[in-house]
Amino acid sequence: MFCVKCGKEFPDTYDFCPFCGAPSSTKDLSEEEKKPKLESTKKKPIPMNPGTAGRPPKRRKRTPKELGVMAGGILMIIVIAASSSLLGSTEPDPSQQAPKPAVTTTKEAPKATPKATEKPQPKSPQATAAPIAITKFTVDKDKDGTPVITVNVENDSDKTLDQVRFLLTITDESGHQVRHEGDGEPYAKLMSQYRVAPRSQAENDFYWRLPGFPGGYTYKASLYDVQYTDGTSWMADESHPIAIQTVQSNEVIDLDEM
Repeated sequence: MFCVKCGKEFPDTYDFCPFCGAPSSTKDLSEEEKKPKLESTKKKPIPMNPGTAGRPPKRRKRTPKELGVMAGGILMIIVIAASSSLLGSTEPDPSQQAPKPAVTTTKEAPKATPKATEKPQPKSPQATAAPIAITKFTVDKDKDGTPVITVNVENDSDKTLDQVRFLLTITDESGHQVRHEGDGEPYAKLMSQYRVAPRSQAENDFYWRLPGFPGGYTYKASLYDVQYTDGTSWMADESHPIAIQTVQSNEVIDLDEM
């Protein structure tokens, strides 16, 4: 519905125009009032000063305070822009950066394992000449048939000989070693305790009976060790071996007369 007075449109349910207050019904209005007044909808022109017609409006003059604020802002903008350009120029150009040195990885040389220290081997004593010489070695038997060993020695040292020991081995005619009938030892130990002066031969022979040995064919006497009256000694492993070998004879010796 349009207002019959102001000509503006409004809903049909309204009894009065919300714009001009005219009643919505037209039966109480005159013919002139029923016609919408369109001229009221036209905008009235804004009156202008005849002296200023055709001229641009004058600008308002700035106060000194406003001018100072504007100058300070402009100066601050200039300072920020200058500092930004300086900072930007100090940053290195990625294209101008020096190439990074190549990183080379070197493998560590394997640590040398320490060699196991060898224990020094004990030095064998220097071989020296035997201090005595065997000058006599015979094998006979007594009246009972027991083998009898006879030995004589010469003292080649500068010390008085106090004791001499020999190891005696026996083999039969087949070359097998003869053992003692009691303890089964393959050798007999012979010991003499007669003193012999330095650089001289023994005045008497040494005799040993060999009970327990059934007799053999070949006898071998090896010098084992020597003891001197001053407490010193000599062992067979300190020099070249001294040994003498003989064959048993059939001569009978009476030891009671010796």
